[in-house]
Amino acid sequence: MIRVLLALMAAAPGLAAQIPDFDLPFTVPQLESTAVHDSNDAAAHYNLALGYWQRERFDDAEAQFRLAMRLDADFAPSYLGLFAMVHQHWPDLWTDPRQLPPDVRKKADEVDPMVRQAFVTDPMLDLAPLEVAEPWVRFWPGFRDLLDGDYASAYAILSRELQRYPPRDSTIDDRLLWHGIAAEHLHLDSIARIDFQHLVDVAQSLERSTRGLGGRVPLRTADFEYLLARTLVRLGKTPEAVRYFHEALTADAGLYAAHSRLAEIAEAGEDWDDAIAERRAAVDVSPGNGRLLVYLGATLANAGRPSEAETVLRQAVSEDSRNFRAEYVLGVVEMKLGKQGEARAALTAALALTPSRFATILEDSKRRLQTLAQ
Repeated sequence: MIRVLLALMAAAPGLAAQIPDFDLPFTVPQLESTAVHDSNDAAAHYNLALGYWQRERFDDAEAQFRLAMRLDADFAPSYLGLFAMVHQHWPDLWTDPRQLPPDVRKKADEVDPMVRQAFVTDPMLDLAPLEVAEPWVRFWPGFRDLLDGDYASAYAILSRELQRYPPRDSTIDDRLLWHGIAAEHLHLDSIARIDFQHLVDVAQSLERSTRGLGGRVPLRTADFEYLLARTLVRLGKTPEAVRYFHEALTADAGLYAAHSRLAEIAEAGEDWDDAIAERRAAVDVSPGNGRLLVYLGATLANAGRPSEAETVLRQAVSEDSRNFRAEYVLGVVEMKLGKQGEARAALTAALALTPSRFATILEDSKRRLQTLAQ
């Protein structure tokens, strides 16, 4: 069975936990060596970007951030890191951007949406780079603790703030977002649900009134609906979650993450037709994301359609020769189809391409190759 394939896509914790606080535990030459050895690891290039940034090698750092994005479009820290570096490098972007050269203003216009991309990709993202981009955020009540990863303290402070100064229905209150995020980190999903529901209700009301959302967080109504739906899934309220995922897609048809979550729900119920349809929809709205083709291939294989899975996975490999996930899943599918030579070639490629921190994929590829050699 291939039901474990998506779980195998996750790596053991690695260097990616490091943040741009300019206190990296490795030298730039060490980070460069790691990025060469694990050249397909987005985390390795992200950490090298932080090293270059620390040395004020901004162009080199930007190149590494962008390479990390190309290697893994779902590696959220890269988006937040590049946004933070650009705004730290040109602080006038916060005050009077008209004084800056046109190419800098153009770059800012490009990276500003990356905050949203990072947050939607991984709402539990480490937010510390925001301090570098916006140093004054430490003065927001509770946010300093959120940046430091002290979620219990952040939750307590924000709870007191919200009790003293309740949120209004006339504007997006960012405190509710941070309170909900802190609650999620503490596994207080029922509390997070209340916070996100309030944000959804206010955002939908403001959109109907055409007044705009306001607030300091560059999120949209669809994003709040998506956050609420994720929380409802964890609370076991699947029908409500499905409704809000669909509402998010109505508000933003390009929100591929909602299609992916709907596919997971359908897979859990073995509703393979719906699961495949959602996987295909995700690929359609985000064709440059190599992971999505891999997920589609794995879902097709789990649905008992290995020949279709093979076609999709070969497409993923042809579009990105560094896609180790595609080679690995392709090898598993080829074994299922009884194509030993093709399976051996794909698994051998997976071994060569897979970064060292993805130990499960490496070990399983070796085990399968040993089986094929018998």
